[in-house]
Amino acid sequence: MHREGLARFASEKYKLKAFNNPFIHLTNYAINKDNENFVADEKGESGHKRSLGAVFRKLEQDGLDVPSLK
Repeated sequence: MHREGLARFASEKYKLKAFNNPFIHLTNYAINKDNENFVADEKGESGHKRSLGAVFRKLEQDGLDVPSLK
């Protein structure tokens, strides 16, 4: 796995029966930017579009063994 990268997250929590809600199933910025729950962060440290490093830091804060993922 490359150490630098980009992670995108959907702007709505996944629900099994919500087939017609694109905010749940897609991580595309062009779609999610229109959702009231979308959080933008130019630095890529939080929000729905983050650097891979920020994701790893968050996972470590949550107690996960990140080195075992790499």
